[in-house]
Amino acid sequence: MPDGTIQPIGCDSECLNRLSFIHCDPRTCPCGQYCTNRPFHLLKAPELDVFLTENRGHGVRVMNKLPPGTFVMEYAGEVIDQAELNRRMEAARDSGEQHFYIMEMGPGLFIDARRKGNYARLLNSCCDPNCETQKWRDAATGEVRIGIFTRKEVHMSEELTYDYMFEHYGLSTGLAQGFRCQCGAKNCRGTMDINPERRRDWGRRVEVFWEGDGVFYRGTVTGYSTSSGKHLILYDDGDLERVNLNQVPHRWLDGDASPHSSAQLPSGSPAPNSKLGSRPSPLPVTQPLLPLAAIAEAADSGSWSQTEQE
Repeated sequence: MPDGTIQPIGCDSECLNRLSFIHCDPRTCPCGQYCTNRPFHLLKAPELDVFLTENRGHGVRVMNKLPPGTFVMEYAGEVIDQAELNRRMEAARDSGEQHFYIMEMGPGLFIDARRKGNYARLLNSCCDPNCETQKWRDAATGEVRIGIFTRKEVHMSEELTYDYMFEHYGLSTGLAQGFRCQCGAKNCRGTMDINPERRRDWGRRVEVFWEGDGVFYRGTVTGYSTSSGKHLILYDDGDLERVNLNQVPHRWLDGDASPHSSAQLPSGSPAPNSKLGSRPSPLPVTQPLLPLAAIAEAADSGSWSQTEQE
């Protein structure tokens, strides 16, 4: 303090609430006015500056040196449910929108910072970030909030970044190219997608042979599981099926067969232009796909989706 007295500090690193990522309730915390584990809106944020980067849209840098574990800001926006998320993503697909600022708070709840938000939506992704996202719960209201904290020392005028850790669902090949990482870190993955293999053969047209029917059924690849090695095929009649194309005869319709798709066609199989009959439904569609959604698991917190800022 200016007069030489020592400022008491409460709820430091030994606070059970802090260790559990729970904000203290200012009305009931025994440390009273000396509590330092306060809700985000009561914490002092560092001085920030928004600037235009060379190749990644806008970015945010800090104007003072920050030690590790410093609160930077809350990720703010509209809280929406799954139904509203589906509606907005469908509207985005129809309008050709390519910029998303959606972070998952928890099961069925999301933060959309597209129209209402703060500087947090402008932070760029990096494979060697100096910040991280954390999910905290407000003891006074029970609400979950997402905060951005430094994970290592940040120098004055240094850009603030964190790893988006995207997982793409329903992105076309063209849009997926917009998620290339340009952070310049030595360990850069080259993509903001934490698991780029999930986009294997995305959007490719394929004919899959059903031995029981003796015919090929035409569809489009809409996903790939790295754990099972199966492609998710959306057939032209609207049915979905998970297929291991290494084991099932098939033909790519774009004339560029993947090296991992080498199952041989049975002798006497119909030609590619053969008429395809109706087929049983091996996997009924229970939920609509999100053609443009990119929902991500952020480290230690919720997950989010964003492209390069406007």
